[in-house]
Amino acid sequence: MNKFLLFFLVSFIYANNNQNLDSSFSFIFDSDSILVGQDSVGLFEGTLYNLSNNEINIEVARLIDFTNEDWNSSICIDSTCYSQSIDSISVSITAGDSTKCGVLAWTNGIGSDSIQLRLIESDNTSNNILVNINFLAQYVVGIVNDSLYSNTIKILSCYPNPFNPSILFNYKIEKRNHVRLDIYNVLGEKVKSLVEEVQEAGNYYTKWDGNNGFNKPLPSGAYFLRMQSGEYHLIKKVTLIK
Repeated sequence: MNKFLLFFLVSFIYANNNQNLDSSFSFIFDSDSILVGQDSVGLFEGTLYNLSNNEINIEVARLIDFTNEDWNSSICIDSTCYSQSIDSISVSITAGDSTKCGVLAWTNGIGSDSIQLRLIESDNTSNNILVNINFLAQYVVGIVNDSLYSNTIKILSCYPNPFNPSILFNYKIEKRNHVRLDIYNVLGEKVKSLVEEVQEAGNYYTKWDGNNGFNKPLPSGAYFLRMQSGEYHLIKKVTLIK
């Protein structure tokens, strides 16, 4: 069956000739291009490294958001993606430690747009990095394997979808790794954590009952299952109906 692919091309430009040579932190992206399915959702992550001998505070600010009214984004720190209305988040990193940082993005249709992030040390504003993330959404007709990482992780099924009152996720991992399965709403907020543990290679099943992390029913609408195993991640859209 033919499907549409959405290609996101991500490029990064650092300010001040990348950054000062004596900077207290660095920022490295895990990947410079990500394929996302026709649901038009993508998570772009990098790693903030504290290169100093002291704890530092980094402000992650979204200076430029999408100009397309149908495109949305959220700043993400570690496993938390914040409300689309929040343009700045501060994160503390202990000496020699690191943390994930990125953007969860939704697009609608084809076209291009961009987001600019500024990463700045709160106590020394000369230490800063600008990251320009350019998105190109393009439909390409073709046969798609279930996953770009089909040899590493795979979401085999989400059934039934749409669902009420519950949905069963069947997924596969090819090697022992730390696995996370989280549910996000359309605002980019994590509403439920389903799995967070080290798992051996094999097939697994987990059920979601449509409740949030406080065991309260969530309203009807679109939600996104994010699966992560090691450095790889997948996102699937599911719909709760009542």
